[in-house]
Amino acid sequence: MIDEGYTLAEMLVALAVVGLAIGGLTEGMRVTSRLQGQTYQAMASGRTLDRVGFGLEQLIEGRGPFPSERSDLFQGAASGFRVACGKQDPCSAALSSQEDKVILDLEEPDGSHHALVLQGVQSAHFAYAGTRTFGPVWPAAPSSASPAPGASQTLRTISLIGTSADGEDTPLASVRVWLEQTPDCPVGAAAGSCQGHRP
Repeated sequence: MIDEGYTLAEMLVALAVVGLAIGGLTEGMRVTSRLQGQTYQAMASGRTLDRVGFGLEQLIEGRGPFPSERSDLFQGAASGFRVACGKQDPCSAALSSQEDKVILDLEEPDGSHHALVLQGVQSAHFAYAGTRTFGPVWPAAPSSASPAPGASQTLRTISLIGTSADGEDTPLASVRVWLEQTPDCPVGAAAGSCQGHRP
């Protein structure tokens, strides 16, 4: 009579191979799951930044130019800005921190508020580029380094900059400002700039 079957050594080898295969599959699934999570976070962050850029553009669109001597039309700081938008209270964008999250609050012309969480940043601030200056405040303070200290300049760009946990600054959104008057803007003959608030 011939006994057919597996020896103990063969069984141990088979179990080791099955264990390695299961371990490999488990590790592969774990890596795949982690990559999917990172992809989802990247996509969510990209969608948020798209909404941030669009929201900032909506606040500024058709409301420029903003000369430095007209702080009633636009006033900016590192924590946010206010812009005249045809209603009693100006529209605004304001940064705040809540529970380790950086939040951008946008106040629209209709008075509605939109809060957007900025993903992947430890802090954030605004910066303003004029025709001769770049800094965290608009109107910019007169500088002795500029060709004509105190002379008028016009706001060109509003940038939102995020700072990561390792201290690296990354541009999150940038909005260009109209440098020419809109057709419905009444221009003062003496000042040569837009007079009054426009809707």
